[in-house]
Amino acid sequence: MRIPLDYYRILGVTIQATTEQLARAYEDRSLQLPRQEYSNKAIAARKELLEEAYNILCEPDKRAEYNLKFLERTGQIDDSFDGETEQETEKNNTDDLSPYIEIDPKLFVGALVILQELAEYELVLRLGEPYSRSLEKNQRGIRADVILTVALAYLELGREQWQENQYEHAAISGQMGLDLLLREQLFPSIRDEIQTDLCKLRPYLILQLLSEEPENAASKKKGKQLLQEMLDDRGGIEGDFEDRSGLSIDDFLRFIQQIRTYLSSSEQIDLFETEAKRPSAVAAYLALYALLARGFAEKKPSLIVRARAILNDLEQRQEVYLEKAVCALLLGKTDRACQALQQSQELEPLAFIREHSEGSPDLLPGLCLYAQRWLTTEVFSHFHDLAETQVSLDDYFGDREVQAYLDRLSEVVEAESKQAAKTRAKKEQKDSDRQQEIEAIATPANNPAKQLKLAYQNIRSRFTAQKEEVAVAAEVRQPPVTDSKHRQKFAVAFSPVRFSPLTDLGQLSQATGTSFDRPARVQSQQEKPSPKQTISGKSDRKVPNKLLLFWTKMMNNVNNNSAKDRVRVRRRSSLKVKRLLLLGLPLFVGLGVLGFAYKWSQIDNSAISISKDEFPLDSLDSSANPNSETSEVVFSEQILNETTARSAIETWLKNKSLAFGVDRQIDELNEILVDPLLTRQRNAAVYFKNNNAHRIYTHAIEIELVKANPENPHLATVDARVKEAATHYQNNSYDRASSYDDNLLVRYHMVRHDGSWFIKDINVLQ
Repeated sequence: MRIPLDYYRILGVTIQATTEQLARAYEDRSLQLPRQEYSNKAIAARKELLEEAYNILCEPDKRAEYNLKFLERTGQIDDSFDGETEQETEKNNTDDLSPYIEIDPKLFVGALVILQELAEYELVLRLGEPYSRSLEKNQRGIRADVILTVALAYLELGREQWQENQYEHAAISGQMGLDLLLREQLFPSIRDEIQTDLCKLRPYLILQLLSEEPENAASKKKGKQLLQEMLDDRGGIEGDFEDRSGLSIDDFLRFIQQIRTYLSSSEQIDLFETEAKRPSAVAAYLALYALLARGFAEKKPSLIVRARAILNDLEQRQEVYLEKAVCALLLGKTDRACQALQQSQELEPLAFIREHSEGSPDLLPGLCLYAQRWLTTEVFSHFHDLAETQVSLDDYFGDREVQAYLDRLSEVVEAESKQAAKTRAKKEQKDSDRQQEIEAIATPANNPAKQLKLAYQNIRSRFTAQKEEVAVAAEVRQPPVTDSKHRQKFAVAFSPVRFSPLTDLGQLSQATGTSFDRPARVQSQQEKPSPKQTISGKSDRKVPNKLLLFWTKMMNNVNNNSAKDRVRVRRRSSLKVKRLLLLGLPLFVGLGVLGFAYKWSQIDNSAISISKDEFPLDSLDSSANPNSETSEVVFSEQILNETTARSAIETWLKNKSLAFGVDRQIDELNEILVDPLLTRQRNAAVYFKNNNAHRIYTHAIEIELVKANPENPHLATVDARVKEAATHYQNNSYDRASSYDDNLLVRYHMVRHDGSWFIKDINVLQ
């Protein structure tokens, strides 16, 4: 059998090698054993070829005879060897003039192993694949060695192509070697090695395929398919499943950021909207970018409406008020855009907007300029089809289809508002009808049953207040929907102020407050389940027992006799009958009312446990104890009036100065704020602290309107005229651009908890 090898290459020396060099080369090659997966026969065949080469070349006569044949085969003359290098010799070894040797067929496997070691991968494939197919089943051992050599040739050839940036060819080579081993069900360790290489190669291949010109649709389609497979293997953009690519979560986020420039806006919408459903905060934000960009560039407000829906979800994790302002502006909602700006804590964009809104009654001029520049310079650059697009707000709002859509959108919003008003009216009517049903049971005022009904109404109002206070307490305790791990991932792709790519990991978490210190609230007694409460929080004691206790107490107050009087009454049999009539008839009527009341309480799901310590029976109703005025006192203390409203707002402004001031007493915010405002302000204060910024405030307030919520006594709003001047310092240096002096009409949304009023949210009216 003829093999395209020569004895010099087998030993790894040149034709000018001395006897000592030949001996040293033979020894080295003998010690270098092939991979352990080879059989003993393959190793022995390789060793026999090494010995044959050494034996011929170390004998002068045999070497001279071999050299003559070698030179004749290569077309060289004797003088051409003087000074010729090994590289030049290899260059002259073309297919037509390459030397060869004759070997026994049983040494063919050894020759393939040597060719594999000499990096003659294509030659191994050309010789080995046909030979493996020609072997019979009874030659399984030799066939396995040949298949192993061919698979290793595919593996190493793919690695060479990878180094030469031929990613697609490298992937094809690796896949062919893997398919061969899978088909033959041989060498699991080699299969795993090839599979690992293919997984590590996949990101490079995706980049190469996606960077193809749009005309090469097949390559781009394959690239998107591989990207989706990679996302599925990882469990999403922020997923931590093993895809064997070697990319950490941060590396993969950078990879996603890199491939965005090769995808169009529509391709990114399809990809990231799907990924956002895993759920994925990063994918949601990227989908938001794509929807805003395409909606603005192609004048399609419907896409911006979809972006607004994503913003509502992201608001729980990230400050997105600037994006909300831009979104509201593009939908023609200028009032909402200004409100969103007032809530934003991003200093540089706000300074730019204020600077370009000087002389205007609002911030709309600056917002329009900021939105147009932000979209065209920072957003469009991440889309293959929009990178060179220049679109102005004048062109956008001047489009007839845009105007028609925005008009229809306003009509829909107005219709939804009317429907919500009708729903509230129906609910109020239903509550009123229920109240009338209760009053229909009433008896004359001097009847004890009437007193029982009044007492029940008072207890029921306490139950309702208790439920609402528990809900408010739960809202205070409820942590914001956030994931510190996701925030860190988010930070890799976007900067804390304006989403520049590949920012340092720590910055965004500092800007947005990756971790939050929950407010240290003192829980009310109703929030702490008693030992008799079940896991679900419901008490084993029933409401009727409470009412019966109250009934007994009430009847004792109605009769109001001393112990001596009762003894005297027992001695007078004529009065005993009257006594029984006086007690029996009201008790009968009262129990009927009690049954109806208990049934109603079950329907209303008001099974909230009330202990004697929490609600003393003496204070449930003034009619039950004429000498007690506790209910009236407590109620009057909890009403929000101008005095208590002013006190709450002044506390907020004082604590705001402490949190954002030099001492950065952020925990002071917990004393007057609850979520969602508490989380936003804490995030902003942490951002100031981490960026060595602080502000000095001066305030003046004037209360204009205090309005209680007619449906919920625990809620109220306060409209106040607030004059706020802020002197901003960055790194202890005065920052004029971020300082301001505003005179605003502000609406404070108040909520009562544990007998105190807190600020839940703030809206700037003008």
